[in-house]
Amino acid sequence: MQAPVQFSEETHYFTGKPCKHGHVSFRRLSDRVCMECDKGRKAKLRTKHPEKAKAAKRASYQRNAQHARDQKKQYRQNNKGKINALVTARKACVKQRTPSWLTPFDKLKIRCIYQLAAMYTRENDEPWHVDHIIPLQGGAVSGLHVPNNLRPMRGIDNISKKNKFEVVYG
Repeated sequence: MQAPVQFSEETHYFTGKPCKHGHVSFRRLSDRVCMECDKGRKAKLRTKHPEKAKAAKRASYQRNAQHARDQKKQYRQNNKGKINALVTARKACVKQRTPSWLTPFDKLKIRCIYQLAAMYTRENDEPWHVDHIIPLQGGAVSGLHVPNNLRPMRGIDNISKKNKFEVVYG
């Protein structure tokens, strides 16, 4: 469940009276629009024009990138226990999905793939990740932490791939 949105007294006000659609919500000072009505209107626009909404969100992030990074840094500082739990769970998942039959040469290949991603990160001034082609915790299938299932990938592409495995038919 999401926390209630906090509105500034400088930009919003509350009357306690319902709008013409029956919402009892904050209203914007600039145009007196009910925030619940505005939220519904924006949701309809996002479903009607998803590409336009993504482009607007991307542009907004670019304008406020430093603020977003600062917020992320602050969140990590305030929630160290939660972040440590996520990291520990990820490491446990990788360990569980690493088969016992890996040879020392296979383990060396895995280390080399991680070193290659680190080198790409240094050389290209952008983050590179080691991607599991078949995700370790996929919805339909689950892969293993083996050399044939690993590849270096640009961080932005890996994040947009999420936890999906897509079969490409040639």
